[in-house]
Amino acid sequence: MLQKEKVLRQIAPMLHYLEKPLGQFFSIDYSESYAEILENFQEKKIDLALLGPLPYVQLREKYPDAEPIVRFLDKDGKGTYTCSLITGIESGLSTTAALKGKRLALTQPPSTCGYLCSNALLQQAGLTVQNTEFRYMGNHQEVALAVIRGEFDAGGLKTSIGKQYAHLGLRFLAESKSFPGFLLVANKQTLSPEQITIIRDTLLQLRPLDNAAHAAQTRTWGMNVRYGATTALDSDYDIIRDALQNITIPDRGNF
Repeated sequence: MLQKEKVLRQIAPMLHYLEKPLGQFFSIDYSESYAEILENFQEKKIDLALLGPLPYVQLREKYPDAEPIVRFLDKDGKGTYTCSLITGIESGLSTTAALKGKRLALTQPPSTCGYLCSNALLQQAGLTVQNTEFRYMGNHQEVALAVIRGEFDAGGLKTSIGKQYAHLGLRFLAESKSFPGFLLVANKQTLSPEQITIIRDTLLQLRPLDNAAHAAQTRTWGMNVRYGATTALDSDYDIIRDALQNITIPDRGNF
């Protein structure tokens, strides 16, 4: 989602909180590639993964022992999020229809807000991603910065991350429907049912939006995980499976 240092600062406090009830320590295996994360998970090198909807669906299809534990809430208590197409305020672009032939920055092939959702938003204007010059940038932060710097005419990213950079000169062209939020996934081949239950129950017991003590506990956690969680079910992500029926996501950009 973000650069390494920022990810580590956001996730480490939550893991430290889980260590006491589990009686075990965590180490963080950071990767810039969703594909690498999914491969390592299947090779039983990873016990827990924080994944977006599309990577989770792709993992579960190949590896049924990927167990959804919780999906995280936002500051409004919603367990969902949206994706957006953005442009620079000074680009002169004001509609998605104007993106034909323009340079489009995307995240990664397995990213929900990358090719999959950007293509759906462009289809509303009679276009597809293939009608643009697109390239994968790696993460949402890099997409925002590439558009701000004027290296790309537009980009596709998670709406909440785009809003963090809006003050630097971003305009929102289109926003998607809501998708089930990011989730914590357990590897049933490396974690016991008891360990998975402890992790799930410990996170579900936190109610930071309603409880001041809980809010103080999660204050240093990342914005994506600090507002509490709800139980995650595999069926929550059927909307992603439906969206994948009629699309082939290329591994590389077209320029």
